[in-house]
Amino acid sequence: MCATGQIAARVQVMVCEPIPGVWTDWMDSMLPNCGGKADPMTKHGQRDIKVDERASPVQVVVTANAKTADVCHDLKSGFMEQRMQDLVLSPPYLTDKEVDV
Repeated sequence: MCATGQIAARVQVMVCEPIPGVWTDWMDSMLPNCGGKADPMTKHGQRDIKVDERASPVQVVVTANAKTADVCHDLKSGFMEQRMQDLVLSPPYLTDKEVDV
């Protein structure tokens, strides 16, 4: 879909604990048409942008902490599904200045 130039896709990967950067780089290289490292960044007037300076289409989100890591790794616990719902359904954060009471 990204190859058509009509959309810009991002991929969010949810993990229980941090993963090595080599895996993130690999996932990034699998999306060259969406801005991954294999893209030469020569389309749409972006010739002056270096590949290392562009935003990656892959975002890795660590959803657990030290206390919840065991529950996260239990596939039957529903932990990851709840975290996904928290991310998708959560309202934007508000500051005291923006809150209408």
